[in-house]
Amino acid sequence: NIIIIYKWKRGHNAAAAARNINAAIGDGTVNDRTIRHWYPKYGSGDEILTNKDWGRPETVANNEVLPSDSSTKSRE
Repeated sequence: NIIIIYKWKRGHNAAAAARNINAAIGDGTVNDRTIRHWYPKYGSGDEILTNKDWGRPETVANNEVLPSDSSTKSRE
């Protein structure tokens, strides 16, 4: 993401940014559609990369949450 921010600050359009990133890091690293998704966020001031929840939320599974099923057994 930091590379995309850099390209945005330098004024590169999404297609040029994708070409440059892929040339430097490797084909398929990023596509212009992904960059077009991120550019508007930077324009709205959303450049902060820390203290944000990214990805899938953590799943909590314990005996208090899961119902008991006596027909199943754990490995012994």
